[in-house]
Amino acid sequence: MAYASTIPGYPSITIPCGRDEGLPFGLQIIGRRHGDLGLLAIPAALEQVIAGNSDLAPCAPDLDMLKSAPPLRAAEGFLAFD
Repeated sequence: MAYASTIPGYPSITIPCGRDEGLPFGLQIIGRRHGDLGLLAIPAALEQVIAGNSDLAPCAPDLDMLKSAPPLRAAEGFLAFD
């Protein structure tokens, strides 16, 4: 539901922040209503900090691992609604 905050006019942005247990994760920042320009200053500053930290820097997906992975439908706990 990353878009839910934008419906009433609150700008939001998500920036990648590395991986946790092998899965990519990001940080979502929500600004003041109609405060797009003020919000954009925050991730710009965070990107400079994150770029210097290899644990938090954005990383490309491992496409070979994804190609060989079983379908999501086969994952334990996955609920399929056919």
